[in-house]
Amino acid sequence: MPEITGTTSIDFEAYCDCGYHMCNLVSSGHTKVRNQPYITITPCPNCLDSAKQESFDDGKEEGYAEGFEAGKAEAEQNLEKSNTETEKTK
Repeated sequence: MPEITGTTSIDFEAYCDCGYHMCNLVSSGHTKVRNQPYITITPCPNCLDSAKQESFDDGKEEGYAEGFEAGKAEAEQNLEKSNTETEKTK
């Protein structure tokens, strides 16, 4: 890791790729063991909400598709059984 000697103060503003101003989502400090400076940036709430909704939508579509295909296959099997039993009784 590069080392900087001396004391330096840096002022900066943080923005998400979506444009959300993240000044309240950034914190800084020093590590406990090595006393190295660090920053922590919490994920943007707009992007988190968007990702949650996208994930929900994807899961809903996938579940619907799986359910539809499984239901269709089961209905076809039941129809075959029914047709086979009907032919046996003739």
